[in-house]
Amino acid sequence: MEKHGYNSDDTFVFTTAGGGWKTSARMTETFVRNVTERFRQGRYASGGAAERKTQRIFIMTTVGNNIITEFTEKKSVFIGQTFWVTTEDEAESAIASVRKSNPDATHVCYAYILRAGSLQRFSDDGEPSGTAGMPILHVISSKKLCDTLITVTRYFGGILLGAGGLVRAYSRSASDAVEKAGIADVVPYTEFEMEYGYELHSQMERALTQAGAEITDREFTEKVRIGAVINSSDYERFCSGIKSVWHKNVEITDKKTIERRLKKD
Repeated sequence: MEKHGYNSDDTFVFTTAGGGWKTSARMTETFVRNVTERFRQGRYASGGAAERKTQRIFIMTTVGNNIITEFTEKKSVFIGQTFWVTTEDEAESAIASVRKSNPDATHVCYAYILRAGSLQRFSDDGEPSGTAGMPILHVISSKKLCDTLITVTRYFGGILLGAGGLVRAYSRSASDAVEKAGIADVVPYTEFEMEYGYELHSQMERALTQAGAEITDREFTEKVRIGAVINSSDYERFCSGIKSVWHKNVEITDKKTIERRLKKD
């Protein structure tokens, strides 16, 4: 059984079943590293009782980067582009941007899938029905992507491709774009602030770094205020671990949840 806390002389005590030891409030780097590792593993003591907490977060996938590809088929040029979008407004804005960048294009076809309301949209933009938008949508769906927009811009080269040729061309353009963009997990991160006395600053920065948090802001007034962001699946465990060691000496305030793309290898 583990127990730890502050004594009246402001020394920190860590006790195990086999004995105990104490150190000053300016704990060693090794101790901070060991404590942080226990946080990562989900182990922290509260009143002497070890706990393990697991937060399950559903991970979705999208395109890893916003990219452009291009190939020519029978003198027609096909330009594929990928976008990470989270709302219909973002998708429509991206499509409008592609049209503006290609004012002389014959067609700007697209498809997108949003997780919000399981929304799906596609457009053949003047190509024969079912030969452009649907093949693009199929590529997104078959890759199990969400919050993903793919546009394929065509400059007509004077030679008709036929329905089958169009389906193959738009499918290829969308597939090439996804392959170049790569696949990324959409991972929720929590932005938060920490406030504490100057005597804890070095320990807090090491604990944040070793827990995988990214420090985004530092403010030094009467106390130190740190802005940081951490994977949401680690946030509660990290906070509980900090509180179990430093008690009321550290104030943590969560602000909001954001999303980041973590590209897969």
